[in-house]
Formats: sequence, structure tokens, C-alpha cells
Amino acid sequence: MKNKKEIYILGVGHFTEVIIDLAESCGYHVIGLYHFDDSRNEEVVLNVPIISSYKQLLDTDIKGCSFAVSIGDNILRNTYANKIREKGGITPNLIHPKAIISKYADISTDGVHVNANAFIHTKAKIESDCIISPNATVSHHSIVKKGSIISIGAIVGAYSIIGEYTLLGMNATTINKKINIGNNTVVGINSAIIKDIPNNSIIAGVPSKHINKTK
Repeated sequence: MKNKKEIYILGVGHFTEVIIDLAESCGYHVIGLYHFDDSRNEEVVLNVPIISSYKQLLDTDIKGCSFAVSIGDNILRNTYANKIREKGGITPNLIHPKAIISKYADISTDGVHVNANAFIHTKAKIESDCIISPNATVSHHSIVKKGSIISIGAIVGAYSIIGEYTLLGMNATTINKKINIGNNTVVGINSAIIKDIPNNSIIAGVPSKHINKTK
């Protein structure tokens, strides 16, 4: 169970299949899955069995075991990753071999997932439990704070800051330098961000406009 190339996954949904694929591309053998729902025990996803529930997992000695968290909700993903680490579990980075990452980038060692063809540029900083999707770009001297998702094709412009638990939608772009997007914010697909965005916002459009607040 404690082989360094074995990994377990928390969360069972469509995105779990993506994480299984990414983990395997990184050389891991996915041993099993954990779900909220005990009634799904022994179901199989991409040939990987659901072992048990989160509750049973967190009542188990997991010290030294590796886990990936595939929960889509940014705050919950970070919360459960922290629970695992507090119990001595490991949440290794999963970085696809076809991702391009500058040797001068600063990437947390806790639960960062970087997919194929993503580009992380010089002096970019990626905090814990972030997901950088395929073909996304994090430009030089920018920061993506913990628990955030940069979706497929999205571009974080130079010197920009993406707040905690924020979703930058597919093909969204920070147009100007030094854009600051607040915490717990959702940026819609294809949006063009030209000015700072406050915390807890839902924005979309070209240029982007405020639509609503997140809960």
C-alpha cells in the first residue's frame, strides 16, 4: 500500500477519469477510489474499484500513502487535501510529461495537477491544490493561489494574480498586465478580463462584466 508509485483518488465523478488518466501518465498505478456514498462500494471506474467512503478513509492510518483529490468544488478539494496531509498522507503533484514548465517557476509540492500542453512560464507561482488544464498558460511573474482551476486554453497574463478557490473558465484571458482576480470567483468561458475583479464575483463577456456573486 505504501509503494511510492501507488496512488488513491478521493472523489468519484466524471473528472475522476481525467485524474486517473493524468496519474497514469505520471507513472502512478491507481489502486482505488473513495466516495461519499458507501452504496457505490465495489463499483469500477476505468478499471479502478471504489474501495470505501471518505469517512472510513479518514478513520484509517494513511501515513505515507499517496492521494489525489478529484473533487470539482475548489474549496472542498483543498479542504480534503488538507485533511489527508494532516493525517500524514501525501498529495503529490501530478505533472504531465508533455507540460512545459520553466525551471524558474515556483510550484507548490502539495497537490498541484498540471495537464498536457499546459505552459507555466518564468517566475510564475502555483500554490497548493491548483489544477492547470490542457493548453492553459500561466504567464511570467503571475500567481495562481491555492485551490484554483485554470481551465482549458485559459491564459493568465503576466504579473496577474488569480485568487484562492477561483475558476478561470475555458479560453478566458487576463488582457492587461497586473490583473488581480479575487478569491472564490468564477470567470466565464471566453471572457476577456481588462480590470481587477473583487472577491466572490461571477463575471463573463468581452470585455468581462459582473453578473452575480458566488455563495
